[in-house]
Amino acid sequence: MAEIVPPGISSSDFDRAMRECADIVGQEWVLTSQEDRDGYLDPMAPGDAASHAVAAAIAPASVEEIQGVLAVARNYGFPLWPISAGKNHGYGGPAPCMQGTVVLDLKRMNRIVEVNEELGYAIVEPGVTFFQLFDYLEANNIKLWLSPPAPGWGSVMGNALERGFGYTPYGDHSSMQCGMEVVLPDGEILRTGMGGVEGNRTWALFKHGYGPSWDQVFIQSNYGIVTKIGIWLMPEPEATASVRITVPNEEDLPQLVEIIRPLRIGHTINSSVVIANAVRRLAATSTRNEWYTGEGAMPEDLLRDIMQRNKWNFWEVSFAIFDSDEVITARLKEIERAFSVIEGATFDVTRWRRGEAMEKSARRVPNLMAYQVLNWRGGRGAHLGFAPVVAPTGDDATRIYNLMKRRIRDFGFDYFGGFTFFQRHAIHTSLILFDQSDQQMADNAHRLFDTVVREAAEMGYSEYRSHVSFMDLVADGYNYNGHALRRMNERMKDMIDPQGIIAPGKQGIWPAHLRGRRA
Repeated sequence: MAEIVPPGISSSDFDRAMRECADIVGQEWVLTSQEDRDGYLDPMAPGDAASHAVAAAIAPASVEEIQGVLAVARNYGFPLWPISAGKNHGYGGPAPCMQGTVVLDLKRMNRIVEVNEELGYAIVEPGVTFFQLFDYLEANNIKLWLSPPAPGWGSVMGNALERGFGYTPYGDHSSMQCGMEVVLPDGEILRTGMGGVEGNRTWALFKHGYGPSWDQVFIQSNYGIVTKIGIWLMPEPEATASVRITVPNEEDLPQLVEIIRPLRIGHTINSSVVIANAVRRLAATSTRNEWYTGEGAMPEDLLRDIMQRNKWNFWEVSFAIFDSDEVITARLKEIERAFSVIEGATFDVTRWRRGEAMEKSARRVPNLMAYQVLNWRGGRGAHLGFAPVVAPTGDDATRIYNLMKRRIRDFGFDYFGGFTFFQRHAIHTSLILFDQSDQQMADNAHRLFDTVVREAAEMGYSEYRSHVSFMDLVADGYNYNGHALRRMNERMKDMIDPQGIIAPGKQGIWPAHLRGRRA
């Protein structure tokens, strides 16, 4: 790959800037070699990964070093793309929106600042992973549980800042975040909420503080570099029940959704609920070639035959309940009664009490099992996540399901998907699984994603997060009043970061001098 420098900067000036950064963070933490830069390419790029290639990466170890790097960036005018662990695969990984950006890799800032078992929170730096925090809780016999995403090797902070989720009552991670420390583009440090009071002890307990609440402003934005967050953790429950329900027919989807909604809104089911189709279940334990070696999408007759041979119903619903043993019993009775109206539904429950050995998935131990599905198409397995937010109604679920199933098959892929239900919304979770080494297949994945984002937006549905290649496209779907929301976001950008130093293009928010780059 040819030398890449940030836009508008000469090679000599950029070399000088990197030497100044080396004086701040140490020469070994300014990464400019081709091998180093290749390490920050999107490992699952649906197209040319080089279109998001970085000019360099810098790995500071402290807030003071971040301030120093920011000062150099402002002086020379080069952009920084902060990452925590860079494991946001399917969304771009560590790669920036704009080619030639310098990655600010915060992996060395990996301190667990505090864990308070009594009050149920942790304060962590960007580089702390779910594995690291889990091991810390285990080693110190702290009876707090994580709610790791799938997979669980990423940053606790990074996942919360991208509105990622897990599968316990605390699974909506951005909602469980409380209190931030942020370095602004001009180098100033602020603490949000109650952290604005020197020595305050409720920084990670009360979200709002006094006056405007700023935490959400720094989630999925490019207004500052978050260096610490408070995150609420769930007290170890007295008991856990893992529930698996299946229903026989594709046409049962709207009734299924109508049953789930009141159970979630009323907290009878107190964690997220996942609906999965047959391909999603097959990909977890096998590869496509074991079932079908032809071109295009797997024939639906074949899928029905596979389900019959395995004695599978069409939809599988899975969730867990966390409570006292007595209350779980009462919840399960209500849940089973609700689902029993669907003829042919099956109901399977596994229960554990505190102290009993349980499956890692039920105990919410971070793992990498989710990556099994990348083997589905063989080769260099990769995926794009299409995840529009929908109202949890039978009509909305059916509309987005029909769109995605039709389109994904049109482009020659297998519909791997379903829904994840939260208290008052659902996310249509569909992975476009492809072989990255097959250029035609990767190009088709790109075109498919472009198509479904546009068509879903026309129906009133949009994603809540996006791959870096499609951030402008998704932002363009938020078009009320001539994109008033985007104009507001960019006015904030121009005020807080007038040079456009931090993450230009993230979530479709560009600084004034780069808005011509909007896709």
